[in-house]
Amino acid sequence: MSDIVTLKNLTYSYGEDSASIKNINLSLKKGEAVVITGGSGGGKSTILKCINGIIPHFYPNGKLNGEVTVSSITPEEIRLEEMCDLVGSVFQDPRSQFFTTNTTSELAFGLENIKMSSGDIKKNIEITAKKLKIERLLDKSLFQISSGEKQIIAIGSVYAMGPEILVLDEPFANLDIESAIHVGKVLNDIKQQGVSLVLAEHRLWCLKDLADRIIFMKNGNLIKEWSNPEFYALTGKETNALGLRDNNPISLEFPENTARKDQEAIELRNVNYTYKSKEFSLSDISFSAAKGEIICLFGRNGSGKTTLSKVICGLLKQKSGSIYINNIKTSAKKRCAETYLVMQDADYQLFTESVETELGISSKDCESIEQKISDVLELLNLKCEQDAHPHSLSGGQKQRVTIGSAIISDCEILLFDEPTSGLDEINMSALVNILKDLAKQGRTIFIITHDYEFLIKCATRMIYLEQGRIKNDILINKKNSVLIKNILEKMQA
Repeated sequence: MSDIVTLKNLTYSYGEDSASIKNINLSLKKGEAVVITGGSGGGKSTILKCINGIIPHFYPNGKLNGEVTVSSITPEEIRLEEMCDLVGSVFQDPRSQFFTTNTTSELAFGLENIKMSSGDIKKNIEITAKKLKIERLLDKSLFQISSGEKQIIAIGSVYAMGPEILVLDEPFANLDIESAIHVGKVLNDIKQQGVSLVLAEHRLWCLKDLADRIIFMKNGNLIKEWSNPEFYALTGKETNALGLRDNNPISLEFPENTARKDQEAIELRNVNYTYKSKEFSLSDISFSAAKGEIICLFGRNGSGKTTLSKVICGLLKQKSGSIYINNIKTSAKKRCAETYLVMQDADYQLFTESVETELGISSKDCESIEQKISDVLELLNLKCEQDAHPHSLSGGQKQRVTIGSAIISDCEILLFDEPTSGLDEINMSALVNILKDLAKQGRTIFIITHDYEFLIKCATRMIYLEQGRIKNDILINKKNSVLIKNILEKMQA
């Protein structure tokens, strides 16, 4: 079968800096799914941009050497809008590519832009919905569907335009286990219809039934390639040694038994919260957290994890119930000053023009701030980026900057919403060690995560939410391993 994409001796640099990718030789066949993995900043996204034509069209000052051929066409020789007929692009955060507020309108948006007639648009949407099995998602508000459903709508809006190739940049990064499996099945259906897929991804366990080949990149170089059976036969130690995430996290060993700490940091008593739409609420949330605990808030997309974190840190004021910090009843306004939340979308928390300055604005301690910044840059492998503009960084690097700001802050209660989104194995493991050190210092840490591997390696306790209520509150240890795995299997069912 002939190749639909060919990269030959491809080297690219964004400017005067060293090349982002170096002498890449890679091909893709029709109906094949290739996964590109490796450390943050290793060149994965650059390859995707070369395939979909964003490079060189959006980066006129970059330097491109070698050959790129997509369906017998050289992307730099045609207009970028013409490339959309061949290649569809799906980003890590689907919200960044939405243009409407309604799911059906979003599916229609691209078709309207290629001047398809209204009758054909309607027919095309019906066909797309049927093929992707998303009829239930039509005519819904994009603000009222889950993250996984948003990702599927983003995929559907691109698929509806009939591309031969889909490139996807970390499509599973922000999804819970159930949603990741569902999105994987949707992509597999698309692949079976002859569409070729190229994915940049860190979370490799959810690609076992989709990937034909796995490509490992490091520092802009293509280091190794595996077939699906070869890669998924590797052990966790073997993948971790390469700086890759575990390909079967459910097999991870649980930590030894740990006891809950005694010194209480925060307590919630009968806390309730309802949005104005009244379509979702937190119901009768009661628990306490001690100094030094690392508590994972776990559950499906839309179960209330982020809402609970915003109530804890005072961004949302509870409708009823009380919250105590250090045994003192604390208002929402005061909680804003005494807690620190790292949001899921790093762009919302980047305000300055350099990484170094960004890290400095979160601390009230002016005397030792320089040393704090230096230590955090070293801890999070950001030393080389200290003068860079935060918005010029990769997704994983931006995430590390916002995590660094939380570390430098003087707050005793820290909340992290999907902190491993975009992080490779090396940086995820570094984050585990950092959070454990912060816990030893007496800080109380809440983590919202769908990352099972991160949960087992980092958290001491899991609060599992279902429909705004606490379903389980359990220690993470060998004794409770069966219960935790049952919860995981329930989400996979």
